[in-house]
Amino acid sequence: MKKIMKILVITVLIAFSVSMLSGCGIVTLLMNRRSEESVQEQAKTKDEVSENISEEAPETNMPEKTEEINLVESMSNAEKKEINIFLSNFSEAGYGEGNYGSEAEEKISFAYIHNFINNSSLVFRDGGAGVYGISAANADQTLVRFFGESVPHATPENSEHWQYENGKFFFPAADGDNYATFSVATRMTDNYDGTFTVEFNTYNDKDPFEWPKSEWYTYTDEYAARTCDFAYSGTAIVKEKVYNGSQTYELVDYKIM
Repeated sequence: MKKIMKILVITVLIAFSVSMLSGCGIVTLLMNRRSEESVQEQAKTKDEVSENISEEAPETNMPEKTEEINLVESMSNAEKKEINIFLSNFSEAGYGEGNYGSEAEEKISFAYIHNFINNSSLVFRDGGAGVYGISAANADQTLVRFFGESVPHATPENSEHWQYENGKFFFPAADGDNYATFSVATRMTDNYDGTFTVEFNTYNDKDPFEWPKSEWYTYTDEYAARTCDFAYSGTAIVKEKVYNGSQTYELVDYKIM
């Protein structure tokens, strides 16, 4: 009897152990399955978030700053003429050639020569008094148009030519002026900061006594090189502006070589 009881107890214990082990296996399996499902769900969520971000992020078509397209090549004839006229305003006045003792003096001279060539009623040439000049008001108007600012109404520091008195800039009268000079834009690139860099060549007409000539501003660089005398090359930094209702440019920097 004891032997039978012992066998029964052992059988019960074995059955209980198998049951416990089987239960643990099911629990473990369930836990592993839930863990895998959780990982898959998290991965799916991340993918959805990534897709949403990709869909919501606006596409930008901004050109890279390193792109240097020569805008002159795609300009219309009218646009080429406009930039050539703008540049020629400076070359015909000898701007940037280092003929003056200060920046203010050079700008006053630019205002005077520009108006003498293009609007002579805004300057005075008093041969009797031995002086030529321009009113400070007219100089202001010209300088604001081309540079965005004027100069002080005073004799420029270290002045070698210009004096100021009673609202006028003036200098001793002289003869022999030659303004048969013009510039042709050869390259224009966008700096992507609101400004453009313009490379140009400057020429002197072979006839120094007729100026200005409207056809100069329609010349290509190749034609100007064949028919006129090369003077120098230069670089200008300009920005677009509207002046008196018309589209034009404003000078930021100017260098000749």
